[in-house]
Amino acid sequence: MRGNIPLIKDLWPSTNTRTCIRLQTNSWQKSMLALSGRRKEVAASSMINTQNACLLARNGYRCSVEIRPPFRGHSGLSPIISVERGGFKGFAKIEKDERIKHHQRIKQVQDQLLYAPKIVEIIDRVVIVEWVAGTLVWDMASRPDADQICGSLQCFADSLAKVELTHADIRPWNIILEETTGEIRVIDWGFSVFWNDTKHGQQHREDRGHRGRRIAEVDMEDVRRTIKVIRGELSPEEAWKHESSSWNWRPAWIRSQHGRA
Repeated sequence: MRGNIPLIKDLWPSTNTRTCIRLQTNSWQKSMLALSGRRKEVAASSMINTQNACLLARNGYRCSVEIRPPFRGHSGLSPIISVERGGFKGFAKIEKDERIKHHQRIKQVQDQLLYAPKIVEIIDRVVIVEWVAGTLVWDMASRPDADQICGSLQCFADSLAKVELTHADIRPWNIILEETTGEIRVIDWGFSVFWNDTKHGQQHREDRGHRGRRIAEVDMEDVRRTIKVIRGELSPEEAWKHESSSWNWRPAWIRSQHGRA
């Protein structure tokens, strides 16, 4: 332990749990952080603990902590809990109690949603979502096909509108192109909100660059901004009013367009 923050090396459960927590590279991104020579100590207080690891083990899941490299201006490692059971692979997210009901509602309507990873199971406060193998649009070496992505994103946003749900975080770094199909998958649903959730809906309009905009209009506006960023017509700072100092890494097709290293 370091202070009150548990580290991954402290979270190895006893052998009788039949669960292994390990550090490894992440297979669904093409540009992985080389872990050799880096300290494999990852703050994990909000990610997983022995209790949750044992809970997953009792339900037949083998879990591991996979590492995503720093991106989008983040300087630290980004851990992901991957889970496996039989031939299934997914990832697990520990949620607050108030958000579990939200994910249960998403699971009820997810068959109507296009290009959204499926929630497979919800165990206590652990949400298990299918794994998407592919490359983040933000990680691609060359500029992706903006027209193809635009059409798919519009269909995605339309399918959410039919069930009165807003993703609220459609960005180039939350779009994966699948390896096998080439179709998009939109990830990172941490800001998603149903339209009748007035508490979180108001917060999203204030905090996500949409002040004064109806929550029902947020996703289509983010689709428009995302496509402009991919096409090089806007920088991320211009699109979402981020502080420019927070962007210390971006793909070459953004750097060359806006002259920022």
